[in-house]
Amino acid sequence: MSKLKYLIIFLLPAFLCAQTNRIRLESLPLDDGLSYQSVYALYQDSRGYLWIGTISGLIRYDGRSNIVFRHDPENPQSLSHDDVVAIYEDEFKKIWIGTYGGGLNRYNPETGVFTRYLNDSTDAKSISDNVVLSITGDKHGRLWIGTRTGGVNLLNLTLPDSGFTRFVRDPKRPRQTAPQAPQKLYTSSDGRIWIGAFGRGLATYDQSENVFRYFPLMRASGDTVRFYNVTGHLPDCGKRNCRHAPGRRGMPCVLKRIQPDIREEEI
Repeated sequence: MSKLKYLIIFLLPAFLCAQTNRIRLESLPLDDGLSYQSVYALYQDSRGYLWIGTISGLIRYDGRSNIVFRHDPENPQSLSHDDVVAIYEDEFKKIWIGTYGGGLNRYNPETGVFTRYLNDSTDAKSISDNVVLSITGDKHGRLWIGTRTGGVNLLNLTLPDSGFTRFVRDPKRPRQTAPQAPQKLYTSSDGRIWIGAFGRGLATYDQSENVFRYFPLMRASGDTVRFYNVTGHLPDCGKRNCRHAPGRRGMPCVLKRIQPDIREEEI
């Protein structure tokens, strides 16, 4: 790695800190008697609403006031669980909510109804795990769902009642099958599905061969640097064709020029 690259890496944190000092933060008026100290998910939908996933329910904030959605044991059309950890809006403007223990929810803004998708041990077409950690969509109108122990699930949005397709880890083919605990899913601008996995690093799904490919990173010296726990978002870098991902111990890593057959890369 050149001296210039090292200089950029060392100056980047200082630049980010300088930018942060110019940001003014304000507290949202969410004081309705509950604790919202733990916020696990943030998402702004196409209507401009900010959706906030907390340990005490789902919040929709419009810039002035908020509406809180919570689980109601007496109402099967309410949120299935108060612990919200993932939020996503699909192309039909439905809001999908992943919960820690209550499976997957679909919220219809027009009717105000939550539809629940729960694991059923007797139904192989049900979602594989009731702990949903991440959600993303692809250009084919499908929803990809990452779970805590049930691998990756795929749902066709045009036929949501047709059930889920499960991608789970196969011990006989660990390098080609889905990670058991996908923490974050992301769809890049080129349509590829990226997966940040706990204990498995970074992976992508190769739809042409129906396999998952993993990316160990190699330093120039040849020493392997692996993403053991990738738990953050993987935003695009525009024309620079790279991905950013929080890596091991929270250190940011940059992956440049990623291709399906990549084997080595500098960080």
